[in-house]
Amino acid sequence: MAAWVVFLLCAASLSLALTQTFFQVPLQPEQMHRNDSDYHQFKWPIRKVAVIGAGVSGLIAYRELVDAGLEVRIFERDEVPGGVWHYSDETQGQPPIPNVDPQVADFVPSLPPPNAPLPHVVYHSDRDDKTGMTSAERWREHRAPHGVWASLTSNVPAPLMKFNRHDWPPGSPWNIPHLSLQRYLRSVYSFYGINANDRSPHISYNTRVELVEKRHDSFGNEHGWKLTVKKLERLGPSSCKETWWTEDFDAVVVATGTFNGPNIPNIPGLIEWHRRYPESILHSREYRRPEMFANHSVLIVGAGLLKE
Repeated sequence: MAAWVVFLLCAASLSLALTQTFFQVPLQPEQMHRNDSDYHQFKWPIRKVAVIGAGVSGLIAYRELVDAGLEVRIFERDEVPGGVWHYSDETQGQPPIPNVDPQVADFVPSLPPPNAPLPHVVYHSDRDDKTGMTSAERWREHRAPHGVWASLTSNVPAPLMKFNRHDWPPGSPWNIPHLSLQRYLRSVYSFYGINANDRSPHISYNTRVELVEKRHDSFGNEHGWKLTVKKLERLGPSSCKETWWTEDFDAVVVATGTFNGPNIPNIPGLIEWHRRYPESILHSREYRRPEMFANHSVLIVGAGLLKE
């Protein structure tokens, strides 16, 4: 019988409790009356904020910052909101074995040529591209499909997995299927007018943040942040367009989640096994359905949440 080795070492929790519950420890009276000196003091006024990521935490950050009167822009590399809950049959492909340095995360930043005027635009066609990448491969690398599988449900009860003022419909199951969670998140994004089809100036989809660097004023003092971003647009089934530009902000909220990059440690003998049986190792990020393992023996490496 053929064998599979399945790695579950990127066991990110796919659930978030978004409402206050009776399990939380209430604030003590002395914690509710702090002096201004107890909080971080910014070196410059904060008026314009960038939020990187349009998932759960990105939406919470957007809502709270807008309510505070700030100007907010969200950058999302995918074509729709939802973060990890955006399901796709497409996978990102087998990661390196062993995996790359965690500092690299799940992609290598793509920047325009030095001193190139911005915005910088590059067109790609499968017929003429000299890099060897197809438009479909560019799109997959840009948006990075998540590790949600076809039968996934939440592992947090529905009453605890919701936004304030946005309840689940009566009769919703205790464990929510991922497609229902995806629709729920998109409905909340629509409520705030920043869903993909709202064409809001406050959010840029298909746009990946490639570089975040400090800005300085004329005296050399730190004075905010400069983001270099890249937007990928489909022009047809075999062509696409890349556009780079920069935007300045007073503050940046990183809401990209955790554990996006797979973890395959350098286990002795694993590289040699991979060279001999390259199709027999699968990371849980690439798992979608169990049928591919039928009548096979499977070794599961790792004891995270995804082992279930």
